[in-house]
Amino acid sequence: MERNGIGVAQLGSDRQPSLTNRHWVIGNTQDLARQGIVSQPMEEPRVEHAWRLADIRAGLPQIYAATREMFVAQMLNLDLIDGISFTKGCFTGQEIIARTQHLGRIKRRLHRLRLPAGTWAVGQAVHLADGRSGRLTELAAAGPELEALAVLTLETGSAAGATGAQERADAGAATSTLVDATELPLPYALGSA
Repeated sequence: MERNGIGVAQLGSDRQPSLTNRHWVIGNTQDLARQGIVSQPMEEPRVEHAWRLADIRAGLPQIYAATREMFVAQMLNLDLIDGISFTKGCFTGQEIIARTQHLGRIKRRLHRLRLPAGTWAVGQAVHLADGRSGRLTELAAAGPELEALAVLTLETGSAAGATGAQERADAGAATSTLVDATELPLPYALGSA
């Protein structure tokens, strides 16, 4: 990408981001060009899309305006990918996050899904056929379908009961969409709730 003389390039095998060992390189356009690592402007959308899809496949969450202040760190699996430390320093929301980690039960987690083609949006409420419900947090096209990350209730079917009903109420039942999604594996285990 190029913004006001600043170049941004993505490094990885064959210029495609892998699940690990991906890097953004930011610098002066001329300096990066001399190093042979600046993407061409016409590649920018493809590079950004590939990066986002790699984030989804790696189970790395993003927060956008549509999803801000909706989730605690554990719902985004940050505790599972070493994205948060429970042993150092103070941070915003520390009390709620620590209380959830040590005393509470995590009822929602980030999951990876394959969605059918359609009009989907980050922040959109979804209700899966198995009874789980939640919100989409990231989307990227993968062929004719989409891959997505969504924070979903952990219980399925009739076990979801009140938790699913509460999530749908929180999401707004009128905006919740019944989805025939396929759950895809994450590269890390969700563990016990």
